[in-house]
Formats: sequence, C-alpha cells, structure tokens
Amino acid sequence: MGELKDFYHRYLTGELDLSENFGKTWSKEDDDILYDMIDLAYTCRQIADELKRHPTSVAIRLVKYFDDETLHKLLAEDMYDVPVRELVDWR
Repeated sequence: MGELKDFYHRYLTGELDLSENFGKTWSKEDDDILYDMIDLAYTCRQIADELKRHPTSVAIRLVKYFDDETLHKLLAEDMYDVPVRELVDWR
C-alpha cells in the first residue's frame, strides 16, 4: 500500500515526471504526425518528444496501428533509438 501512497504523493506534488499529453486521446493530427515521422525515419523517442508523449505510448500506438502484437517485443525500451520504419513493414 505504501507504493500507491508514494505514487499519489509524487503525482500531486509534481515530482512524477509525466509527459504533457499523458492520458490524453490521440488526435487525427497526432496520428498524421506519427506517420510522417515514421516515413522520415524518426525513432520512437524522437516521435515521443515531438508529440509530448512517452516512448511507450508511441510504441503502443504503433502496435495498434500495425495490428501486430509482436511489435511489443521489437519496440522495447532498448529499441527506442532505432528508426521505427526499420522495425516495421513500412510501405
């Protein structure tokens, strides 16, 4: 129970480092930017920075877009700095 209490404390005091768009719904514009950045060989981390989201959020969105659960393994944290289009079947 202490961990949950610590989480709430960090969340309420601003000590928890959440992305600006944490928990927000992806817009059509966000998706368009995502696809353009994949096309331009950006990494998951670069896309996340641009969209003000966590790289994990971008990875989850990519799994949904490509409808491929195996991408979870490819888009692990150690692959956030590899251009996304090298990890997926991109056009």
